[in-house]
Amino acid sequence: MSYGEIENMMVVNLIDKIFFGLVLIAAFQVPILSEHYLQFVNGYYQSTSNQVDGYKVNALNHGYASVESMVSDLKNSANSVVRDDAIQKQKTLREFYELQQGVQLLKTGNIFQKAWYIFNPTRWHVLKQVLQNFKPGMPLSVWDIIYSTLFALLISTLLLWPFRRKKK
Repeated sequence: MSYGEIENMMVVNLIDKIFFGLVLIAAFQVPILSEHYLQFVNGYYQSTSNQVDGYKVNALNHGYASVESMVSDLKNSANSVVRDDAIQKQKTLREFYELQQGVQLLKTGNIFQKAWYIFNPTRWHVLKQVLQNFKPGMPLSVWDIIYSTLFALLISTLLLWPFRRKKK
């Protein structure tokens, strides 16, 4: 092996270590970000849940079997204000069910499921709001540290694999 080959191998190893460190630090932030995200979404979920509870009481007081049947009936009203209100209620219900699923996933999912949910392009507006108050840190859960380390190893291995010299 020539001096140039050894030098190239040393540079690749150095880049590999730096890249792994950067990916590991970034991966450590995902569990912390998911907790911040859960707190933010849970607050919105609680607020929306209170609205839906009010819809349920209103539906029961007026003889409807469910909120959905009340909204469906209101959408057929002759009054345009009532129809518009029904559309807003329907949107709130849809958000409520989506938030319910999201909160459940953020509470019980593994770090990869949480990351997939958080970084979904349809929810970037929420992520931007969460990032305004985000402070980097170190995860305290052993599983979060293990997942983050495995992720960093996998990514750094896959991305730097083409630059590794094959041994003869």
